Amino acid sequence: MSPQFLTILFVLLHIISISDTEATLGLNPAAGVVEGFYWEQEDIVNGQWGQYSLTQRLQLISFLSINHLGVYWWSPQKMIPLVPWTPAEASGWAQTAIVGASSGVRIVYGLRPGWLSKNFSAPLNKIAEVQAAGIRSYSLNFDDAEGVASPEQQQREVDLAAAIKAKYPSMELAFIVPYCYYQSCPAGGKMSEWSKTMSIIDSIPQPSAAMVTTGPVITPDSMNPSKFPKLNSGRANMFWDNWNAADTNKRLPWGLGIRNIRAQSLFSAPYGYMMNLAFPLERIIHQVHCAGKLAAGSPCTSEEASTAWAEWLNEHRFLHGKTESSVQSALKLAIDQDKWYESIAEMEADLPALEGIFSKAPIPI
Repeated sequence: MSPQFLTILFVLLHIISISDTEATLGLNPAAGVVEGFYWEQEDIVNGQWGQYSLTQRLQLISFLSINHLGVYWWSPQKMIPLVPWTPAEASGWAQTAIVGASSGVRIVYGLRPGWLSKNFSAPLNKIAEVQAAGIRSYSLNFDDAEGVASPEQQQREVDLAAAIKAKYPSMELAFIVPYCYYQSCPAGGKMSEWSKTMSIIDSIPQPSAAMVTTGPVITPDSMNPSKFPKLNSGRANMFWDNWNAADTNKRLPWGLGIRNIRAQSLFSAPYGYMMNLAFPLERIIHQVHCAGKLAAGSPCTSEEASTAWAEWLNEHRFLHGKTESSVQSALKLAIDQDKWYESIAEMEADLPALEGIFSKAPIPI
């Protein structure tokens, strides 16, 4: 597929706006998922590490669309997003933009600029690539980077946002992740101190960009609007949920705890909800389904989640000779038990109906 063809197709698809498509499909524009995990090379699965493959990314976006979730946010911690794309990567992101536009899912490309000098050429060049691919939303992620706590660095972060806005006015800053992204980050863990640490970064002159934080701790047991930092700008607060982000290939995050500990108000403006994913994609279908139910204002049950999961695994050829009904029963049992297995092999020994499901690549078409 040539770049010229992709560009023409993208323009045609954009005749229908994403907002119109969201409304038609019943997607929640304040809720979605973030590919924000630490996928180390030693945790490789079927030859993949660091981020989802293009195939997995497009499968995920399609699954988000049918589960009422309106945002896909790419921001994996082990990737270096300022390095120029290869031609294959550029083509992949153009395809991502097309699938996002046609499905109504907003694509947000996460920039992790790390420590900033006074020269912003690298992040500005990356924004140019992102725009050329047809993506119109990006984030600035300043978490988990060395040296970013200093006032000087925070001011440069504000200056970077202004420089991007000046050079690429059609690009939308969707989300800001501050260096102090949870309440226990400043000394003492007081709400007043947390809010104070936001004062510089909160001055970024794009009030429509949401501030994304995780709550009192990195993985809070519960979350509601009262646990967000107080922002002078009045910009929206968005919750980054690390509930199921198991940064290892040895375990699956079975439980559906988010159905009980996340306030429904998080799933609508002026707030927002982003679920941090685990890897690889086939291991978190139940979690995406559950988040989608909550985003639509409906309860989430293990019966429904396991059914959706088994159907997806069957559709994408992961069953390896097992029946969909036997896999669904085993998945429901695993979700209900929510047992912490030390390895995939231990899980398979305990649940033989799932043998090979998560340890083998899908059967080629």
